[in-house]
Amino acid sequence: MTVYLDQNAWVNLLKEAKKGRSSTDCNIQELMERKKSGLAHFPLSAMHYMETWHRSKWESRYDLAGVMRDISGYLTLAPMHRLHRAEIEKAIVEKMALKGYTPVPEVGAFGHGVDHAFASSTGRFRYVESLADEHWDSPTIELEDDPIRILKSKGDAVYQWASLAGSPDSMKLEGFDRITQHRRGRFYAENQQKKMDFWTSPGGKDLVDRAVITSDFIVALDDVNDVCEIRGVDPLSLVHSHEDIIELWNAVPTLHAYSSLRI
Repeated sequence: MTVYLDQNAWVNLLKEAKKGRSSTDCNIQELMERKKSGLAHFPLSAMHYMETWHRSKWESRYDLAGVMRDISGYLTLAPMHRLHRAEIEKAIVEKMALKGYTPVPEVGAFGHGVDHAFASSTGRFRYVESLADEHWDSPTIELEDDPIRILKSKGDAVYQWASLAGSPDSMKLEGFDRITQHRRGRFYAENQQKKMDFWTSPGGKDLVDRAVITSDFIVALDDVNDVCEIRGVDPLSLVHSHEDIIELWNAVPTLHAYSSLRI
């Protein structure tokens, strides 16, 4: 059994642990036993890392990260965009009945650690190569040493813990932005709300499903075109009609679920 716990569920587990007891829906010991016996696992996602770092007090962050570490074992879910390409390729191969298809083995929903959760060799961290705005450009930023390399050189346990819990002073470092992803997520949500307001305006409600799917399909076109080029398929042969787009979309699980939840 795969159990995805929302952030508030992890917080509730921590609260119950601090009280020295467990409620009927927050039993840490039971979760640990199920994990050890292989009956269930409790993966973390990139969102869990971001939400945990939203806690500025390191003591609170450490306590929560400790519960997450013990129950998840750093089992993580891949981000949706990592799975898009593989699912799109599988859908196209099956639709066109292509031979000799072998799925990429390293692309999977479950994996180990923060790098898998963010589909990045630097995990939740991002390097800033340069700074610029409309008035000025800055020279390329040169690092005296690579902080990610240093963390990884200390062993996987150190790297995973630093990625999930940070350090007592990590939120106070100059130039360190702990909620970059939150801001990007907020801008994305605002943009999506503007689209939905337009699509659901008078006269547009009957088209909202097509508008959402079409919008998402456009975002995925680069992957569709790349797969078609590699597989020797004419992209136009996939989508003769609106029904063809719907059929292809239904065959890509992550994108189909994503669109359906927003309609």
